[in-house]
Amino acid sequence: MQSTQRLINLLLSFITTTTNAAADVEISSESPLTKIAFGSCHKRKYVLLNNTTTIWDAIRQENPQTFLWTGDAVYPPSRGTASLQQLDGEYQQMLTNQTLGYATLQPPLGIYGTWDDHDYGANDGGKELVEKQGRRQLFLDFLNYSQELQSKISKRSGLYHSIDFVSSGEEEEQQQEQRVKVIVLDTRWNRDRHCIPSVAANIPLGAAISCLTRWFLAGMGGGGGLFCSDKTTILGDAQWTWLSNELETTTAQVHIIISSIQVLSTNPAMEGWGHFPHEQERLLQLLNSKQPSGLVLLSGNVHHGEILDPASHTKKDSFLEVTSSGLTHSCTMPFYGKLCEPLLKQFSSHRRHSFDYYLDRNFGTLVIDWKKKQLQVAVQSDVGKTVLTTGWRSFHWDQLSQSELKDVARTVDGHLLPKLKWILLAFFVVVAVLTQMFIWMAYAEKPASATTRLMAKNRAGEKKKED
Repeated sequence: MQSTQRLINLLLSFITTTTNAAADVEISSESPLTKIAFGSCHKRKYVLLNNTTTIWDAIRQENPQTFLWTGDAVYPPSRGTASLQQLDGEYQQMLTNQTLGYATLQPPLGIYGTWDDHDYGANDGGKELVEKQGRRQLFLDFLNYSQELQSKISKRSGLYHSIDFVSSGEEEEQQQEQRVKVIVLDTRWNRDRHCIPSVAANIPLGAAISCLTRWFLAGMGGGGGLFCSDKTTILGDAQWTWLSNELETTTAQVHIIISSIQVLSTNPAMEGWGHFPHEQERLLQLLNSKQPSGLVLLSGNVHHGEILDPASHTKKDSFLEVTSSGLTHSCTMPFYGKLCEPLLKQFSSHRRHSFDYYLDRNFGTLVIDWKKKQLQVAVQSDVGKTVLTTGWRSFHWDQLSQSELKDVARTVDGHLLPKLKWILLAFFVVVAVLTQMFIWMAYAEKPASATTRLMAKNRAGEKKKED
């Protein structure tokens, strides 16, 4: 009886493991996936205003087998929370307006990805947004997802899902060796508010004000339980469990994780995982412990290109994060755009090389060499010129020790505190000097007042005698 029960348990375990190992959808093709394009932040009005050849021409010339959105595929035209009708109108423009260029992008293996705050419906928006199911459905329809995949995603609290790309033209063993898993995270649906709630969606210059408040909070060491609770979340419990299972059961050789906001950046002005330091640490611990083969993080949101390295403080070759943003505009374009490059130079500890950033319009490409078991990620200009590259990197990457993980550059680092000490010291010195001056002046006036009174008394006495 016991042996029978053990056999049943073994079979159930095998079935469960097999089921859990499967991605939400498996995309099969005769040849393995070798080239991917990706990008974020596409604002329709800038294409129409510039009236130039669109960046999609350069992307098509790369002949990618698939395209991955890393957020902000559309921007609703008005401030505040976008309605479903506004979002749908923007999606339809992207799909039908030939002038924009996106409608002619038809990679053979399809288009996938995640949203960020603008195609989610509100600048800096999180879990507080209304009508989330309707917003998700519009986004899934925009990507032309299959009913099977939509059905799986619709049962979740969020947009998160996974795709496995496999080759059908090889033997089964080789199919496993040439499998690419794309893990699409949702950093909006379950995300708690920032310690200082963002006003970016509600008032003029709200985005700039929100950047300043995030910068101040990070500079003062806020977050992680100091000024706000360390119970806040980006992904939510269910998505964390799902992500851990995806990494635990995977059989892929290359793993691409999409996060719409940057994971590793120390730049405090922009939204990122660094403003939730406990969540960032949890993700780094998870990735470091599971050590998925051929790992790359892709992100968007910030309107510049960048290569980020969690091991920048070591000599190890860890996984990398590559940011591509934006397809139609850059951080230098607003009237305060001159602040973009100084900020990138100031907060550079998350980069192996301080110059690994690009300020103009861009998109990204990822190329896989299955024979050499290497991959390369590049950021390319709007005409297809390579402006940043990771170089060829082995599928294998170095694990970090716990002390090295602890020393990964952080956003919430209290960098304003030393300056604040000097400011406070200068303030107290000024107050002390002014106080001393006031006291001196007060005492200096007393003898003068007494003399004045005595002289007045003498004059009065002399006048009386004369009378």
